[in-house]
Amino acid sequence: MPVKKLRQLEQLIIFVLTLFLYSQILAPTSKADGALFVYDPYASRWDTFDQNSQEAVITHRNGIERMMIAIDINIDKSNDRNAIWIFPVPSSPKDIKLDVTSEIPRFSGENVDVLAQRVVDDQTYRLYASQVYTWPYVILYLGANGHLMGGIAPGGGIINPGGELRGNFTNDVIVYNRLDKLGITSEVITAKTADGLQDYLRRKGMEVNNLSELVFGDYIGKDYSFVVSWISNSEVSNTAPHQVVIKRGLMVSFPTKDIYYPLKLTSIYGFKVVPLVLRVEDFVKPKLYEDIERYAEVSYYIDNSYADVRKSRAWDQLGVEDIRAPYRYTKIKIDAPSSAFSEDLRMVRGMSLKSGLALFVKDHPSIFLIILFITLSMLAGIVSGLLIFKKDFRRVWYLGIFNIFTLIALIIATMLKTTREVSDDNKIKADEVVKEIKSKGYFRKTRFVMLISAVLLPLILPLLPMFPLLALNAVFSGDIIMGTTVILIAVPVIIWVAVTKALLRVKEEDKPLYEKLHELGYSGRTYKPKDGRKVAFVIIYSIVFLIMTALSVSFLHMSFNVNSNDTNADVGSTPRMGNF
Repeated sequence: MPVKKLRQLEQLIIFVLTLFLYSQILAPTSKADGALFVYDPYASRWDTFDQNSQEAVITHRNGIERMMIAIDINIDKSNDRNAIWIFPVPSSPKDIKLDVTSEIPRFSGENVDVLAQRVVDDQTYRLYASQVYTWPYVILYLGANGHLMGGIAPGGGIINPGGELRGNFTNDVIVYNRLDKLGITSEVITAKTADGLQDYLRRKGMEVNNLSELVFGDYIGKDYSFVVSWISNSEVSNTAPHQVVIKRGLMVSFPTKDIYYPLKLTSIYGFKVVPLVLRVEDFVKPKLYEDIERYAEVSYYIDNSYADVRKSRAWDQLGVEDIRAPYRYTKIKIDAPSSAFSEDLRMVRGMSLKSGLALFVKDHPSIFLIILFITLSMLAGIVSGLLIFKKDFRRVWYLGIFNIFTLIALIIATMLKTTREVSDDNKIKADEVVKEIKSKGYFRKTRFVMLISAVLLPLILPLLPMFPLLALNAVFSGDIIMGTTVILIAVPVIIWVAVTKALLRVKEEDKPLYEKLHELGYSGRTYKPKDGRKVAFVIIYSIVFLIMTALSVSFLHMSFNVNSNDTNADVGSTPRMGNF
């Protein structure tokens, strides 16, 4: 490429990068809710001011909603741009109370879905362990996963808590409450007509035409009030020569049946995406309409970190007199184009079926494990029975339930089950032989050995692969504790082997009875007809059970899937305890 073209390309890249940097440095930022208007003196008009995000904390107790909204706005002081902020409230103005704070509560909860995933991971190893021979893997898994070894700012506001402040305004607009605090002035008003509201704003120095086209018409003259706030730059901090940063929390309380949040006014920003983050006390279900449903993420959190000594006075503003762990709340995040906000958002107590299951798993891990264990054990038994016994499936379908006492119990139950038909003649002869064997005490001894084996083998077998290593370590290290451990393992094994051998010994004069039993096709240990399918059933059962367990764990993980942009801990930038 010629040198001239390279220089032209280099200049183009520098120009584009310069434009990008200026756009990032000069772009205004804001966090607020409702509609925000900023006056541009050079254009002699009021414009909608772009909001980068909206964040709020909401509580709803005894029919009273308390909504604390974050105000975080950068205003270009060099242009002397004033701001007015408006949002509707579905309540009588006399029932609305206002306050302004310099802090809002901190949230650091853990996602219920993630907690449920943790329970699944921490509990399902027990299912794998039921197969006994999987214990080396389980022990490695347990080792790898570590299972082994603020206040409100000083200075009171001026509030008129009930009387009408008509002033020079028309009868179409009535001012009920006024609050001046921390550089924010707020008023609660009602408006009968768009013209009346427009005249009210004009007297504030704000000229906005065609209010009805800015969706205000959906509230004017109805059972709604408006909260109008504007900013006094004299009481805010300067973080740069030409920038004024407003960081406050505006608290509005009002009676309402359903939890409410104003969304519709945000639609005036057109196709701009204004991320919304709400944190609502308790578990709630937002009534997501079609336009925003696909853009919404609803997560449920549990915060176990709260204690009375850490309680912020900001909680008093929200009507929360005591904070005790665990504190439950809902996080609602909506990243939709503003034009999609065709209705306001309402919420009711409750949660989705998926999240309800996650909460059950988190709150009742033992019950969850038992239900899952029984279900998978039965299903594995049914599938294995169909595969191996086919037409005789009805004889064995329930055997899977014994797996909850480990695979050893399943093996013994399968051995003791009659799974093959024999001729009536052979059955009669076998019954006579078994009756004589019982009279000699062999039957009782055999059953006792099976019972003891069912209890001891699940404890002994997992330790056998490690026994040589433990023994060598004890011998060469001289560790008393290690040596004691080896003895505690070895002695029960030796005793069990000796007792089993003694109990199963058959006297010479009684051996013909067992030979006759074998000739009739019966087992000398279970006294049931021999059936090679039993061995195949146990092997297939174990494989099917492990596959079903792995699939179930994967399915549960998918069901409790957490959005990749979300994390276990909720550490939002705005809802943090302490001054802004």
